[in-house]
Amino acid sequence: MPFIHPIACCRPMILLGFIAIPLVSLHPTVGVAEDSGLIWKPSKLSNTSYEASIGLAAPDWTDVSGGVQIGLESETPGGRVRAPVAFWARIVDQSSNLAAIRAAREVNFGYATETGVADVAMSQQVKQILTDSLDIEVRRHLTLQYDRNGNQVDFSDLEQSLKLTHVPSGAAFGLQVSAEPGLRKLRPAVTLEKRFSSHLKVVGTLSNITTTQPNAAVRGRYSIRW
Repeated sequence: MPFIHPIACCRPMILLGFIAIPLVSLHPTVGVAEDSGLIWKPSKLSNTSYEASIGLAAPDWTDVSGGVQIGLESETPGGRVRAPVAFWARIVDQSSNLAAIRAAREVNFGYATETGVADVAMSQQVKQILTDSLDIEVRRHLTLQYDRNGNQVDFSDLEQSLKLTHVPSGAAFGLQVSAEPGLRKLRPAVTLEKRFSSHLKVVGTLSNITTTQPNAAVRGRYSIRW
């Protein structure tokens, strides 16, 4: 049974170098005790699976946190109990928040002792006002994975997107490129978005556009708060 991070399926990570893209997005998101640097987040994954993240946070001009994740899991009630352990760390930089541009960078890494697999996820999000009516948003994400057993490093995830928004009309055009593990194949996609109000948004997506069978999809989202 794979080791699961508190918020999303976690892939353990180790910090490698990040040259092309200055950002990271890690899977573990943990709770920090109020007015304290202590991190303690227990969770129940199933009737036979539990885990807890324990660590420390050191807020500064960057948000730095790290610790250990300990699990207890069994395939059947009363069966053999496993106790997987993983180490994790997270660095967040939101220092580039100015009037016309907002940038967030994050690096998350960890290591699962049971599987011998480590990975580091790097992400960046930049939002900028180009003109009075046009905004641009750029997102980058890269995950590198190291397998101790196979003694190899590989790209397990790569995504980059660009989105242009015409603010007065609520219309947006986006381009996305993602890659299969190992960067063996790129998957480009195009999106068109229209926001009709603060509650209603419709998005059309055309993916697999480099193949003979592209996929088209339209989805709408309506939200309300009270």
